[in-house]
Amino acid sequence: MKTGVFFHEIFARHSWPVVGDRFKNFPKAMERELQLEEVDLFKPEKVSEELLLNVHSREHLDRVKEETSPSISFQG
Repeated sequence: MKTGVFFHEIFARHSWPVVGDRFKNFPKAMERELQLEEVDLFKPEKVSEELLLNVHSREHLDRVKEETSPSISFQG
């Protein structure tokens, strides 16, 4: 069975509402684990707000937008 790890470098440049700055040393902190055959590292791509609303509430998306904008962006 494989394990997927999703990470984008912008995650490390921001303190997040739920996890704080725990991503600042990632993926280096998991370097050994990421070498395992059963672990795959994925870089997420920008998705539509409609798709995000399938798994997150409108309130959550609005809060994340307010807390992060304009400090991060998937563009550029």
